[in-house]
Amino acid sequence: MKYKVNFLLAPTLLLLLAMTAFPQTPTPKAGQSTPAASSASADLPKPKVAFVNTAAFREYIDELKPLYEKLGTELTPREQELSSIKTSIDAKQEQVDKNSAKMTPAQIRKLQDDIEQLRKEGQRKLEDYQEFAQKREGELTGPTYTKIMEHLNKYVAEKGITIVFSTLQVAEANMIVYMDPKADVTQDFITSYNKANPAAAAAAKPKS
Repeated sequence: MKYKVNFLLAPTLLLLLAMTAFPQTPTPKAGQSTPAASSASADLPKPKVAFVNTAAFREYIDELKPLYEKLGTELTPREQELSSIKTSIDAKQEQVDKNSAKMTPAQIRKLQDDIEQLRKEGQRKLEDYQEFAQKREGELTGPTYTKIMEHLNKYVAEKGITIVFSTLQVAEANMIVYMDPKADVTQDFITSYNKANPAAAAAAKPKS
């Protein structure tokens, strides 16, 4: 898989890495020798950062893809209804824009009232749609995402990874200036998860 990410500077990330790699040692007072590093400090793991594109899960994790297809099917009627309302609004607005010179004030007001009513109805139905979609997505995919996070915990432990960032959130926040492509473990993690959790119907394989 190839993921396009816009990378800018991430001072917070760089500071975190610097603090992790180089823990501060208290400055000794006059006449005191520098204390030896404690065993706890000596055992601190070297930071190993990885990036995961969680947006790819819904398409390439075999257990998730059919669940999102089912969600899409359930949402289709509501989406069609919203589309129909928008079409009606556009048609009435076009009447006002093109024919207002030939219409009476009463006719114009009637169309404007109809448009406003449709907009209110559309807004109400859009809010209902968003609430239903969020709730239904959680019902359908929640258990699988719990399994994914459990597998991710095992995966990073096996790979010795100490910090995991979401490439989607990093990109939206414009956080980093450069990332070694090898640090993106998305495809390897998805392959690992699919192998450990074979779905009844395999989804499409990630594109290389």
